[in-house]
Formats: sequence, C-alpha cells, structure tokens
Amino acid sequence: MKNYISQLNGKEQNSVHCIKKLIANQLNALIIYCFGCKTNIKFKRSAFFKNQFKEDRQFNCDLLIITPDSIAVDEEKRAEIQEMIAHFGTVNMVIHPLGFVLRKMNAGNLFFSWVHREGMLLLDHNNSTQLLPAAV
Repeated sequence: MKNYISQLNGKEQNSVHCIKKLIANQLNALIIYCFGCKTNIKFKRSAFFKNQFKEDRQFNCDLLIITPDSIAVDEEKRAEIQEMIAHFGTVNMVIHPLGFVLRKMNAGNLFFSWVHREGMLLLDHNNSTQLLPAAV
C-alpha cells in the first residue's frame, strides 16, 4: 500500500489530501500514514424522483499521525480536528509523538513496524521517516 494514493479514486484522493493538510497544519505532524481506507457507495435510481439518480458515499480512513515530541494532543484538540474534517467522512486518528513511536519500533512493536512498511505514506515532513528504524 506504501505511497500508492493512486489506488484511490479522484474523490477519495481529494478527501485524503484535504484531511492530511488540515491535520498536518493543526498538529505540526511529521509523518502521516493511512493504514486503512474504505468507501461505501450506494446508488439509488427511481423513475419516480425528479432527480432519477442519487449517490450516497461514506468514506472511512485510519491514520497514524506522528508528531514532534513537544506537541501534546488532548481530547479537546482531537474533537476540534474531528469537527473540521467530519464532512469528508469518518477518520480514526492514532496520534503519537515521534519518541514514543521510536521506542515502540525499537522494542519490536508490530503495529508501528507494519504501518511503516505497508501503510500509505501521506506526509513525510523534512524526510522524518528516515528517523524511523527499518520495518520488521
């Protein structure tokens, strides 16, 4: 999945890009990975409606957001960000400081290692991924 944003259709790409920009600006994020993405599309057609075609989209994504160690993200800040990006869909944010992620990866944590290896890299501020150890 790494770096393959082209796997997503145009609307999904736009949503992910806008979500990434908002989160990066709000949290001064160093690295953002998408490790899960789902879009449900429901089409409704009827001869009895003026607009005979209706499309309903539900977009969900899971993001790992790695911030500088100096950034503390409380529940109020999370809620503020969720409110800003809610119109794009459901975004599940896993937010950790870089130091925490480095300790976990060096200890062999599979979640962080697998997201680093297989996740879709959305943001790599100043080549911050070079600070991460090689994935397991």
